[in-house]
Amino acid sequence: MSKEEYLEEKQYQCSDCDKTFAVNSELLSHMLTHTGQKPNECSHCDKTFLQHRFFTNHQMTHIGGQLFCNHCGKACMDKSKYRIHLITHIKENKYECRFCNKCFSAENILKCHWRECHSGEKPYQCSQCDKTFAENRLLARHMRIHTGEKPYQCSLCDKVFCHSFQFTRHFRTHIGDKPYQCSYCGKSFLTNGNLKQQFRTHTGEKPYKCNHCDNAFAHIIQLKKHLRTHTDDINVKRLLQ
Repeated sequence: MSKEEYLEEKQYQCSDCDKTFAVNSELLSHMLTHTGQKPNECSHCDKTFLQHRFFTNHQMTHIGGQLFCNHCGKACMDKSKYRIHLITHIKENKYECRFCNKCFSAENILKCHWRECHSGEKPYQCSQCDKTFAENRLLARHMRIHTGEKPYQCSLCDKVFCHSFQFTRHFRTHIGDKPYQCSYCGKSFLTNGNLKQQFRTHTGEKPYKCNHCDNAFAHIIQLKKHLRTHTDDINVKRLLQ
């Protein structure tokens, strides 16, 4: 069954209005808009929140931790950087890529997209190794591998991280936040990668294809395991190293 066919069923109907939902968890979340209930209560003050992501951000104001963007999940080191980041979502996306029609809020962001996704141009080269990058920020992030810099520190434990996404993923293990929900079954996941894997169990998608035979797989780890059956090929040996 395709995702579209599944969503068309929408068997869970709200008793207060005509809205229907594909999974029960979505209905339960919707029902709170009628009751006015805000189940996420802050243990530090009297504030309550309808949505868990807003509750999570509020908690950060008490423990001095990072703030997470409600739109993309990016971790920001303080309130001022959080506000600056939010502008990237609020601004009108008026710069359109002529190749894929994606729109961006600034011309420099469009240029970076062009290099990374279409032209293959990588003008920023690492001074420590041969790697090149489409954006300066990607080079700066890569340099931490050489310098050992880990600027993202967890305020709840002593762990430090090289990249923002690593810290964000770790911090969610402390607060139990699983923001990625499957629209097929309602299960929630820590990372978008885990959600994509769950999607494939429903859709049957197998995007990882073997270049040496007709087999295809839902997960890259399955492909790598399969490639070991082709170890006579020198190129496969290099890939598995």
